[in-house]
Amino acid sequence: MRRALSVACVALLWFPLASCDDDDVDEAREDLEDIAGETGARVAAEAMRGLVLRADEGERRSVATLDDAAEDLPGDPDVSGIADTDGDGLDDDGRVTITVEDQTACLVVREDGETEVSSSAC
Repeated sequence: MRRALSVACVALLWFPLASCDDDDVDEAREDLEDIAGETGARVAAEAMRGLVLRADEGERRSVATLDDAAEDLPGDPDVSGIADTDGDGLDDDGRVTITVEDQTACLVVREDGETEVSSSAC
């Protein structure tokens, strides 16, 4: 919610910048793109979290659940960090990085099935 409000506020500030010089406009455009990209990564991570939460608690950290959720994400973000090196069917560390443009967010699925999302790299 706070991020959406930030995007709206920055967008409203865009209109007065139309009379500014090119450097000011370019800087404002870069700021808007950064906010939009960060918001996109966080939104994608929250969407993946919602998909993972549909599974039973014991299945939330499974590679199959995480892969299915990653495939179902809208907008085709880059999803990385899903790994099962010991072959038990569960993700090794429960951390999945979602990248949209140059922004990242992190979905953490703990062993007990609880989840959290942060607006930073895992």
